[in-house]
Amino acid sequence: MHHHPVFISYARNVSRAHAEALHHALSQNGMGAFLDTEDIREGEPWPKHLAEALLAARVVVVFAEDGYFERLSCWRELQAALAPFRATHRSDALGGIVVARPVGSTTGMEALPPALRSIQWPRADDVPGLVERVRSGLAVWQESFGARLDALGALQSRTSLQLVEELAAEPPHPLDGQIPQYPLQLAPSLGRTFVGRADELWRMDLVLRARDPHPAPRTVALHGGGGTGKTRLALEYLHRHGRHFSGGVFWIDADASTERLEEQLHGVLRALRPEVPPLAQLRKEQRSVSDALAQALRAVPPEKPILYIVDNLPEPEGAQRPRPLQDWCPGVGRVSLLVTSRLRPATSGVTVQSVEPLHPESAMLMLTHDHTVSALGEEDWLRITRWVGHLPLALELLNRAIHLGGLTPEELLQKARHERPARELDRQMDALRDQVEPDALRGVTEAFALSYERLPERARKAARLLARLGPEPIPLMLLEALGPEVAAQDLRTALVTRAIVSKVPGREVPLFGRMHRLLADFLLGQSIDPDGELRQVGYAVHKVVTPDDRHNVLKWPVLQAWIPHAEAVYEALCQRDSRVDIRLEVQLGLLMSSFLIEQGALGQAKQVCLNVLARGTVFLGPHDSDVLSVVNCLAVVHQHLGETGVAMKHLQQLLAVSRSVLGDNDPETLTVMGNLASTLMTVGFTDEALTLKEDAVQHWLAMHGPEAPETLAAMNNLAVALFDVGEGERALAMHEDVCRISLKVLGPDHSETHLAMLNLAECRLSMGRVDEARSALDGLLVRLERSHSDLHPTKLSARSALAMSLARQGDIAGARGHAEAVLRFRSQALGIDHPETLASCWILADLLEMDGDWQGSRRLKQQRLELCRERYGEGHKETFDATLDLVETLKRSGLPKDALELLGHYLEALLRLHGEDFSGTLTTMALMAQHSRAEGVLSRARQWSERSLAGWGRIVGPEDFQTTAAAWEHFQLLVQLGEVEASQAILEHHLQWMQWRPAESLHPIQQEIQNWLFEEGRFSKTAPKPEEEPSAVPLNALEGILAAPVFEAPKAGIQLYFLGDPIEPGEAYEQIRSFLLGKLLTRGIRKGEAAARLERRSKVYRVEFDLRQGNDAEALGTLTIPHDGFPPKDFESKLKAARITTVEDPNIMVVTKRVLVSQ
Repeated sequence: MHHHPVFISYARNVSRAHAEALHHALSQNGMGAFLDTEDIREGEPWPKHLAEALLAARVVVVFAEDGYFERLSCWRELQAALAPFRATHRSDALGGIVVARPVGSTTGMEALPPALRSIQWPRADDVPGLVERVRSGLAVWQESFGARLDALGALQSRTSLQLVEELAAEPPHPLDGQIPQYPLQLAPSLGRTFVGRADELWRMDLVLRARDPHPAPRTVALHGGGGTGKTRLALEYLHRHGRHFSGGVFWIDADASTERLEEQLHGVLRALRPEVPPLAQLRKEQRSVSDALAQALRAVPPEKPILYIVDNLPEPEGAQRPRPLQDWCPGVGRVSLLVTSRLRPATSGVTVQSVEPLHPESAMLMLTHDHTVSALGEEDWLRITRWVGHLPLALELLNRAIHLGGLTPEELLQKARHERPARELDRQMDALRDQVEPDALRGVTEAFALSYERLPERARKAARLLARLGPEPIPLMLLEALGPEVAAQDLRTALVTRAIVSKVPGREVPLFGRMHRLLADFLLGQSIDPDGELRQVGYAVHKVVTPDDRHNVLKWPVLQAWIPHAEAVYEALCQRDSRVDIRLEVQLGLLMSSFLIEQGALGQAKQVCLNVLARGTVFLGPHDSDVLSVVNCLAVVHQHLGETGVAMKHLQQLLAVSRSVLGDNDPETLTVMGNLASTLMTVGFTDEALTLKEDAVQHWLAMHGPEAPETLAAMNNLAVALFDVGEGERALAMHEDVCRISLKVLGPDHSETHLAMLNLAECRLSMGRVDEARSALDGLLVRLERSHSDLHPTKLSARSALAMSLARQGDIAGARGHAEAVLRFRSQALGIDHPETLASCWILADLLEMDGDWQGSRRLKQQRLELCRERYGEGHKETFDATLDLVETLKRSGLPKDALELLGHYLEALLRLHGEDFSGTLTTMALMAQHSRAEGVLSRARQWSERSLAGWGRIVGPEDFQTTAAAWEHFQLLVQLGEVEASQAILEHHLQWMQWRPAESLHPIQQEIQNWLFEEGRFSKTAPKPEEEPSAVPLNALEGILAAPVFEAPKAGIQLYFLGDPIEPGEAYEQIRSFLLGKLLTRGIRKGEAAARLERRSKVYRVEFDLRQGNDAEALGTLTIPHDGFPPKDFESKLKAARITTVEDPNIMVVTKRVLVSQ
């Protein structure tokens, strides 16, 4: 094949006429040119003869019209022509390329490297001008493109690469408001002052923005030392090219805590899917934000590209392996990913682009921008840039110093000439040695020192104090908390204008700016009193927020901006092995933990609590009041994590210590009592919980009287608990007292008064006093309209209660109006799956049903059920309630088969997730039996009824009201089936025991069943009472049983669980005994008296075990310890009787179901 010295690259459908004219003119002038006239369809391989022709050419003519850059074949040709430049990054390597400028729009020129775009090329229709350009090129370039690439060793790798579009440094452009973005505020572009990085921007865009319909993963890693400008380069790319990424532009700060990273990923997710619920809710239901974001990124269509920037990728510590990029970007391979890092990534598929210090000429431009260049000669300026290693951070500081008059160019040159030793500064900069080039270290240190020395003394201290904070944007409230030493306007102006702090805009929270890590590291070494300055910053960080702020969602943005700085100060305090500021350390850690709990970051909160507890115990002692507060906080974490047994253990011990050390009337003791009461309510110990709540009220009354806010809060909590256990009248009276006192003491416009009025109205409504409730709610809403937004929680709760009041009065239309508004506002403020939003959905659905809109009601209830499944999981009570509610609506709307099918699917899920011995599973079985019976499917009903009865008997015992209710349902079913003997057996074995029990000792459900059985003659009040067997095991017999080999021998592999927590072999008796002792202590009995009561022979116990072959296996049998107490050998016999072949099987678990206490 004959090769030509000129290759013409053009888009066939745009520039054919111009290209053919040039081809003809070159031939007439004796310059042979290759012009391919065959069109190449998208997806076809680049023809070999085109590659050979281009590599043989010495000059390539590019018709850079708009259509050119939209054709993949054209981009391949351009890629080959640019290969020498890509291999060397030298502008002279662009020789041999002639550009035919578009006749009309010049937008296509933006895709060319800056060195080509800046030349005034002939237009595409200027044939003579193009011929002269080609002639000049041929005269200079005697080697073909192939020969040049061979010399560089890049031929093979450069001609087959797929090409991408638009490579030049565009000017900054604002993002389209329709493009999803996170975060909404970023530092602005430097505009024309951003120098020396055009080629870097072009190379980044070459990879990141592709038009190939099947591109390879597009990831660019900017690699370089600290202060070289990696973050600035990424930011400028976003401002200049972000508008081309219509699918979204996202920025992640990688060097952040796990919780902060999750917050950022959640922000990106919300930008793509605004309907996603708040992060605290996702954490609560343990949903993966990363997985959800990966799905959202995959769902964005390919025609909407996404720019995803991960800034400051952290280096691994010690011998740890680098973390995968997916930790920060779940969409690797699906998005255009730009990463900045000091560590050179070794991941395949990543284009690593080194970010070196600026070239000398560019460094000089940066240094001399905005001031007189003639003050020094060019060589002197270049000497100064060499002195600071051409580092952008140092150059910016020196530029500001000169521009603001703090340093003259001549003074700066003298500093550079003398290279004066800076032994002390070098010692302070040891931490920076691995972040800058070795030869430039002293210059960088001197640059920081010069900027620092030129600050007024007040500004120096302000800079040092701010360096103690985290690298995140500093909220203005922290500045003000530090006092006039930092917050004074002249100091703030000095810190910003001299580039000590970079300005950062803020929307929800006013921000001052951020300080570069490199500069902060330097400033930390300049203090002569580091402990004192750390203490000053620590107290400011601690006082700027209050414990109550965490309960106010309106202040959460402030707290989210505060916590990174609290973490930084806390870590600094922890690193000092001193007890001087241990009090501050403990209090700050406690404050952080409280907010983390409220946010749902329970793992981080637990770790902080454990760290604070460890150090606080060592330096302050276990009985210090702040340490006790930490224990209380840790117990709350365990409670939220579902670790109820651990939480109860902490709280019981803490309550005993608080009472003995602080006394019953100490606020900390009363707080612990409240938390323990909540935990006891959770596990069903309502009597103990109410006792504690009542004790708390009595103590607050004794300490501060009935009008103290603490007393009112305790009374309100007790009133709510009383109503929950059925003591409505007493609860109502207490709510009335709280409301009356609040009006008197706090006034009618106080937020706590509003809450008291709302609680009273809701209590009246629940007790059927609708008119009173309606009147109170109308009056409350009149007050709230004056001062509260539509999104305020109290106002929304009041409107929700008013909707229910109107419905009870028959005004369904009015009720719907309020309910629809509440649902809309709560969805907007809290998210669609927040518990309060779900409750609003339920209320509106019921109102639609009352209004005859069955379809609308079913739709809302189906939506609620799906959201509950996502948020809570299948086995949660909220999901169960939502399922049952929809089932009942389906039945009432004439769809009983759909109702039964839904209930069946739900039961299958529960059996799969939790097995048969789960309360929700057994309740659903009972419902399946009832609905099957109603549909006439009696055989199916009998199957579910039998399984429900057997299950309740296993997990709660034969005399629990749940077992009694299941037995009653099964008894009625058997009667309906005409099975007399079977129904009589159920009566005798499961219901007969109630015949001799006083009604007041039974559960209300059992009382109704007992009453019916007496009325129907099934029970007789004159029947002789059978001789009772001992109902439990004496304490000493329990000790013997728990000392059996099955518990003592670890080799048996049998695990004992008590209240959901594992117990070590050999310690079972002591732990159960400690639990029982703690129960007595919660009743206010002193420890010695409690121990004495525990040892009395009159107190006996029964322990039930569930034996399983592995975690998920079906129960092999239930073992109840014999009532009269067996020796160990009989205990082994009982194990065998439960169909377990050997107690040596390591998969056998012994699970404590309950401990029953009787007097």
